[in-house]
Amino acid sequence: MRIQRHGDERGGAIVKHVILTGMNGTVAPALATQLARNDWEVVAWNRSEVAVDNVENGARFLDKTQPEAIVHLAMGAPEWAGWLAAQSLARGIRFLYVSSVSVFSGQQPGPIPPEREPDATDDYGRYKADCERRVQSAHPEATIARLGWQIGSDPQKNTMVRYLLEQMRKEGVVSASRAWFPSASFLEDTAEGLAALLADSTACGPYHLEANDGFSMFHLAARLNEQYGLGIRIEGTDEFVFDNRMTDERLRLRRLSERLNAQPDTG
Repeated sequence: MRIQRHGDERGGAIVKHVILTGMNGTVAPALATQLARNDWEVVAWNRSEVAVDNVENGARFLDKTQPEAIVHLAMGAPEWAGWLAAQSLARGIRFLYVSSVSVFSGQQPGPIPPEREPDATDDYGRYKADCERRVQSAHPEATIARLGWQIGSDPQKNTMVRYLLEQMRKEGVVSASRAWFPSASFLEDTAEGLAALLADSTACGPYHLEANDGFSMFHLAARLNEQYGLGIRIEGTDEFVFDNRMTDERLRLRRLSERLNAQPDTG
């Protein structure tokens, strides 16, 4: 998709403008890097300059930026998500809300299809589900991308590697269940998937970005320990039985088996 209404030409390529929220987080910077490769000019929504509870300033920011799309990744009030979606609809631009597998409680075993209704019981999951509902109500053609646990090498980012290192620091050992199959994907692959969704003008409603083709938490921890040289001690258990992997035939991320060069525990 090449949107040209507000894009400018530089060196023969159409430069498209997209606003990203959440640039201080984990996923947004990786997405910004991917979008730049795809000829998008990324504009960060800086909350210190444009308050999210001031709709007049927000509208002026959008008027000045003239984006072709908005991707909302930041934490914030559900009302903000709904307002951004409504603004996108009114301006005739793409809107992508980045949600989480946490909208599902885990009471029903995975893999979870995109048509399953959110049923979270914890505060974070209910919050993300509320944002989804407000987005869909304000902009019926908006795209919602549900993500699992992100895998990346930067221990400062909110990733599985940081979790493993923190567990090792606190407990002296990482206890990882062979019966726990977490929803997960590598950060760079997630960014590619989100960029693909943004480029698809037909994509609307919820999409699931999943890469775990059958790795238990124990197996994942062992492979990441080896791949990144984490130096952690891993203890296998069978106490936590949980599978919250997602499924979506419309969008295929690079599988963990490809990334880790290993066979999964199960199909």
